[in-house]
Parts: sequence; C-alpha cells; structure tokens
Amino acid sequence: MATQRSVEALKIQGPSGFIEVAGQMLVVDYGKIYLNGAPVGFLHEDGFLQETTGPLGNSAGLKPIEDIPGSTFRGIDATGLELELPGGDKGPSGTLAYNGVSLLVTYGRISTHEHHLVGELDDNGTLYLRDPIKRVPRRQLDENTQLT
Repeated sequence: MATQRSVEALKIQGPSGFIEVAGQMLVVDYGKIYLNGAPVGFLHEDGFLQETTGPLGNSAGLKPIEDIPGSTFRGIDATGLELELPGGDKGPSGTLAYNGVSLLVTYGRISTHEHHLVGELDDNGTLYLRDPIKRVPRRQLDENTQLT
C-alpha cells in the first residue's frame, strides 16, 4: 500500500513560505496556512485559497489570492521551485487543452484540476513552464523549444 500513501500525500502537498496580508505574516507549511500557530486556511500552488478564516476572510470554497487585496505569497512549491503569488504580470483566465489534457488558466497561471501549477500564459500568448528537472521556475517556450 505504499502507492496509496504516496498518492494521498501528493494530494495534500502545497507550497511553503509566507503570506503577507494586512501587515500580518502568515506561515504556509505544505499548503496549510497558520496565524500564530492556529490554522486559517489552505493555499494551493496555483494561487487558490480554500477554507479560509481570520485575515484571509471567511470562505469555505475556493478563491484566488487576488481576491484578498494586498496579499502576497513568497516561498517554494512542492517541488522546491521558487514561487510568488500573485505573479508579476496578470494574464488571461479560462481553460486550455494540450494534447487532450484539460488545464485551468487563472490570471495567467496554468494549473491542473488538482491545483498543481504547470506554468504561465501571458496576454501575448507566450507560454512559460515550470521545469522541475532543470530547476527553472519560468522557462519560456517558443517554436524551437521541444518538450522532453
């Protein structure tokens, strides 16, 4: 049953770092958000917050980090790549299909339906992928780039 445990662990992993909001620093540990040691929500890699309370507002559902004015996350994702939310440039929102795989795009952040951040898409259609192999958080793809 080692496979079962690793799948469950992957589902609950999130980023680690700090959220600054309203002059307060919140600790994020594998997605779980804490204020003074008390849990106040969960942050997914794609910038969605879930089950929030306290300075993040009371919400049982999902909401993007952009919905909380002045909030910024700085840290690393579950693979150890640098992550800042929201990112510098905001992009489009919607859905994207690539090789039959349905992806979500929220403010330019591309993610799976399980909220794993894949990359970014800007308003000009330029695609940037997170590359955990070469340890690059933002690798630009163009017509000469091959996915390996």
